Amino acid sequence: FFFFQAEDGIRDIGVTGVQTCALPISYFENIPILEELGFRFVDSRLEFRTLTRKADARWETPLGNFRPFATKDFDELEELTREQFAQNSNFKSRYNNRAYFSEEESHRYYMQWHHWVLSQEDPLFCIWEVDGSVGGFYSIVRQAKTDGGTPDYKVALAAVKPNLRSHAAQNHMQFWLFGHAADDEWFTINSPALTNISGLKNNIRANKQLSYVEAYLFLAVP
Repeated sequence: FFFFQAEDGIRDIGVTGVQTCALPISYFENIPILEELGFRFVDSRLEFRTLTRKADARWETPLGNFRPFATKDFDELEELTREQFAQNSNFKSRYNNRAYFSEEESHRYYMQWHHWVLSQEDPLFCIWEVDGSVGGFYSIVRQAKTDGGTPDYKVALAAVKPNLRSHAAQNHMQFWLFGHAADDEWFTINSPALTNISGLKNNIRANKQLSYVEAYLFLAVP
């Protein structure tokens, strides 16, 4: 009724000593059994899966401009990523849980998402430039189907500087990426946790379709 999932991100950054159990929510009643075995309920994931068409993409630029990632952005991108994820006590995530991962381990995990996106042939990585600086970013991982079917666009990371959050730029950046996609249509995958209230609100407001829910449990191995 459950399976162990090898977390590529954690493996890539060299973290050992943590077993991950991803439990479909239909087996929620089995969480106490896993906790008796030493697992701890640490996180959740809601998957919104929505068919999206490039022709429907509409966006506005609140100020500044949207553009693709450039090498010169990296230092500012890393700083904003650290501030909004690894150093952000209000951001709740299994990879930001200090009972299991240090701040530096968390930061390396979130930076790995950037490397995954930028390693793709046509990276879906939007930079919001405001007054010559990186005011925010939004990234998506394109996942092709082996049978040539409709690809998945998995939303990776998105962040905006706190003083710029009133402009709803994350949604605009997402649609900017949609409008510059290489495919005509795809399934957009958004996967916020229950603790990500703003992410859940965004998906609900956008009429995204909830398709899957799972719980995550960690077992710390001595």
